[in-house]
Amino acid sequence: MIRNSTTGFTLIELLIVIAIIGLLAGVLVPIAVNARAKATDSAAATVSRQVATAAAAVFISSNSFPTCSYTKPATLITGGSQSVTVNIAIPVTNIECTKVGTSNALDVTVTYDGGTKSSVTTTIE
Repeated sequence: MIRNSTTGFTLIELLIVIAIIGLLAGVLVPIAVNARAKATDSAAATVSRQVATAAAAVFISSNSFPTCSYTKPATLITGGSQSVTVNIAIPVTNIECTKVGTSNALDVTVTYDGGTKSSVTTTIE
């Protein structure tokens, strides 16, 4: 009498396991991509707040309206004889500081890549 001493998985069992892994990967990959985009949005909002805070500090210390100039990887904020540099670690394409009307309000707009939005604006008064 001949006995089969080999044990293991059948081809059907292996195909089922591969199909389950494929389904899980198909569900998890879009979630991971969306999480990365939201993290970039959050980082851009943080950069906008940092630049706005630095611009407010320059305005208070120099008593003149600040200007922003973006050169990778930093933004130089200048007002009168005062200047501040804000380092930026996300893929920003541009930063603009704009005076709002005749008030002392300032809009800081950060334009960036890789998020669910293309820009974020912070207003300080």
